[in-house]
Parts: sequence; C-alpha cells; structure tokens
Amino acid sequence: MTRSLDSLRKAALYIPRAGTFLAQIIDAGSGIVGRPDDDGGLTIYYEGNRPGFENLREYESRVRSAAGRLFENYPTTAVLRLPPESAGDLCALIQVGEIGEEYQIHYLSPEARAQAHAYGRTSDHGEAPR
Repeated sequence: MTRSLDSLRKAALYIPRAGTFLAQIIDAGSGIVGRPDDDGGLTIYYEGNRPGFENLREYESRVRSAAGRLFENYPTTAVLRLPPESAGDLCALIQVGEIGEEYQIHYLSPEARAQAHAYGRTSDHGEAPR
C-alpha cells in the first residue's frame, strides 16, 4: 500500500479512550499524533511535557511538538508502533482532528475540539488548571 503525498503531509490527532491500555501508558494530557504505516499498522508520537517546559504548557503546543517529531522522523522514546494485528489498540484511540506540516490543527468538529482540550487539561505536566 502506497500512501499519497497528501497523507505524508498530514497526521491524525488523537486522544486515548478512557480506561484503555494506551490511556495508561501515555501521560494524561499528551499531544498524540499518528499516521498509518504501509502495512496497515499505525505509528503514533506523543508529547506529555514531563520536564515541565514552559513552552509546552498548552495542549496545542504539545500536539505540535509531537507532530514535529513525526514529520521529521525524529528519534524519541515517545513513539509507539501499533502493528496491524493490534486492532484492539487502534480502537483505543479517538481521532479528533488532524495537523499538517504547516502545524495548523484542524478539529473534526467543535465537539471534537472541546473533547481534545478537556483531555489536554488532564495533564500533570502540561497546562495549568483554569
């Protein structure tokens, strides 16, 4: 399966479904982005701001950081490859939008944006409570 050029310039924006394995292993409030692999699997990159950097306190900044790593294929421990046979893990992710290489985030709907931002505020390492 060959991905189109357009798909190489975009990544899906996800949040984990509550109570799933992915929700347990990825820091709450992380920016999570991913793209399908040629074999039908999925590679996701995430940024939870464990060090507490000021420039990653906002949820969308964490999304952009994760996307930058994905687009540049940057070596990091904050990457997870879900092989095609792990279909259950794929169901653990809810797509709420997409981000392009210009780093503009496009949410699927106003509800998806609200859902993503509510998730983004759950971080112990990111956005301060409002």
